[in-house]
Amino acid sequence: MSLIPWKQATKPPAPGTVSDCTAWYNAWDLKNAEDGSDMSSLNKCLFVVSIEEINMEEFIAWNPSLKDDWTCRLEPLYSYCVAGPGLTMTVGG
Repeated sequence: MSLIPWKQATKPPAPGTVSDCTAWYNAWDLKNAEDGSDMSSLNKCLFVVSIEEINMEEFIAWNPSLKDDWTCRLEPLYSYCVAGPGLTMTVGG
């Protein structure tokens, strides 16, 4: 299993998310952490923009249901766009 749940949406898009998204980050259901560890940082917006190498402004523009501040967190019920209009994601080097 990959640590980072992304590229294809496995959950419904968050409300208001752009329709022409090309890559997704699937929010973690933190209640199901197998070993009981604290995985709450995996649903922080700052974590997602860091690993996806995008900026917060793009992330919020593609996912307007999110707050543009340090408290920004993903809802476990949804997938979030990490490659919106005009940005093409590549996997590998």
